[in-house]
Amino acid sequence: ASPPPPPATGTFATRYSGAQNAITESRNNQFFLEDRTRANGIITRNRNNLNAADTTGVTPFADNNNNWTAAEWDNAAKDNAALDIHWALQRVCDYYLNVHGRRGWDSLGQRTNAYVHALILTRNGLTRDNAAYYPDDEYLAFGDGESTFKPLASVDIFAHEYAHGINDHTSGFNGDGIIRSFNEGLSDIWAAAIEGSVAPQKSRWKIGEEVMLTKSCLRNLMT
Repeated sequence: ASPPPPPATGTFATRYSGAQNAITESRNNQFFLEDRTRANGIITRNRNNLNAADTTGVTPFADNNNNWTAAEWDNAAKDNAALDIHWALQRVCDYYLNVHGRRGWDSLGQRTNAYVHALILTRNGLTRDNAAYYPDDEYLAFGDGESTFKPLASVDIFAHEYAHGINDHTSGFNGDGIIRSFNEGLSDIWAAAIEGSVAPQKSRWKIGEEVMLTKSCLRNLMT
């Protein structure tokens, strides 16, 4: 088999975290939101506003020159949310490896897939106002927001959802009722710890303050 192409470093105009650099992959004269340098890879793709429970038909995000500018990506489709997710995915994976010695959710280096522009199934039907970790096939999905949220792509929202995978493999908090509440609370704690590490300029004790449409934050861990 041919070796994979060498990684490239893209310049991102993210939605919530300003200018950032992140690893991308180059092939066929384009650059993709894919990173093969971390474990078995981390991949960010487009769910195209379809149900995230079914990931068939996802498409890649690609750029011609690896300079993912606001002029191109801060568009009506809110594609710059994908830049936040891909950058945060790398930072969060690095956090768990460097701070806790953990390579991915299973600590064996499994590939991590994240899907942007997703519809999430809730008790009230499909919605863009949510983000989720899917434990059966182990991937992440992020909605664009509707009436409550902007695109759910901030560092703390991403870290919270990623942490559900850590909880799934380590805590056993994967049921309903009070067990689910423990899972949510632990994911908030992880989100605060991670945001404090990778984005210390942000308000680590507030969850979702950057993505709210009407409220100041989703949860304040200090109150």
